[in-house]
Amino acid sequence: MTSANPVKYILIVEDEERVRTWIRDALKDFYSEWQYLEAEHMEQADELAKGHWDDIVLIVMDVMLPKDETDADAIKELIQQREPVYDKWLELEDKGLERTDHEWLKARFAVDVLDRKIFKMLRVQGGIELVENWARTNGGKLDKCVLYLTARENQAIRDRGMALVETSKVVWQVKPITSPEIRVAVKKLGLMG
Repeated sequence: MTSANPVKYILIVEDEERVRTWIRDALKDFYSEWQYLEAEHMEQADELAKGHWDDIVLIVMDVMLPKDETDADAIKELIQQREPVYDKWLELEDKGLERTDHEWLKARFAVDVLDRKIFKMLRVQGGIELVENWARTNGGKLDKCVLYLTARENQAIRDRGMALVETSKVVWQVKPITSPEIRVAVKKLGLMG
């Protein structure tokens, strides 16, 4: 016997756990009736989508993603290394040290080196690749997906002179996350009230 009210899901695809948690908590305040699926890399997202496609009402996904678990684990390790280095740089900034100061330059350079390593391991358009694959699999139309960039990723792309190309096959939005504005992007798609 099938249930009159089948379980519906929101799939969140984001490699950083704190951002996944932030998105889930922001959405749960408004959409608590659905279950949440979470993936931290492209392979995991693809498996979850294939297993629950008809019951997924919304996919909220980072544009930049690791390909698989190996890359995701390596990125986590780099992010852990980055945190104290970044804190040290902020501490020097707070002291009013300038770009000509040796310690400031050393800390800033260390942050940049780690950021480049992280960026290199991310598929820059990984989320877009997934959406395009899912659109092909599902008749060329995918209207339940919101793609976004975190502010840091958005800056990294701009710094490298790269551009994200919008595809006409799918409906999606790229929105830097800086506040609970993710709900606005969701509402703009007309998927939820």
